[in-house]
This record gives sequence, C-alpha cells and structure tokens, in this order.
Amino acid sequence: MTGRPPESVSEIMTKNLLEHLPNVQQFLKACYDALEDGGRICVITDNAEWLPFYLPVAVPRLGVGAHAVKKYALKFNTVHYSIFSPMHLTLHLTDAGFSDVRVNRLWRYAFARLRGIGFKRRAR
Repeated sequence: MTGRPPESVSEIMTKNLLEHLPNVQQFLKACYDALEDGGRICVITDNAEWLPFYLPVAVPRLGVGAHAVKKYALKFNTVHYSIFSPMHLTLHLTDAGFSDVRVNRLWRYAFARLRGIGFKRRAR
C-alpha cells in the first residue's frame, strides 16, 4: 500500500486538448486534485505566438488558419475556445496550484506548440 488515495495518479499528460476546453481552469484544478503529492502534469497545446494560426487561409495539415478560418474547424468538426502564449499557460498552471511551472516552445512543431510542466506541492 502506498498510503495515497487509490484515485490519485503520479502523472497526467495531455496533448492538443486545452485549446478545446471551454473552462481550462476547471480542468487544470481537477488534474491538480487527481495528482498525488509531488505528481506532475505535462500539457502540450497551441502556441499563440505562432502567426500562421491567424492567416485567413486554411491549410489543415499544417494548422495554418486554425484560429482564424471557420472552414478549418468545420473540416475537423472541432472548436478551439482558447489559444495560449507561454505567459498565459504559465498563469493557468500557476493559478490552478501547480509549482515549479516551466513552459517552453517545442521546436519539433516549428514552435506552433507549447509544453507546460508543473508539479503538485508535497504535503508538509
């Protein structure tokens, strides 16, 4: 027996989810509550600094127009409620209670994605 509640987990990972949620804080706080003390969250989401997201032309496989062209959303039957800069993602994770938050741009995706990592504080 580990001494932790059976419903807690040590790590939560999401990819391309946050931008589709109407209430990001509610989700992140639920993740925080589900983590064991010292647990880690890792989120990958769209980077608001990546300007091709805002071009008025839809190129779905590249994400071009993803946040500016309705045709993009209709093609994939998806809705993007939010988009995050590194500052926004840091604020969301911190406000949800996470500590040691680190956010970086992901080169692999031509900086179109952000990765945010945060930890649940250990109980004292």
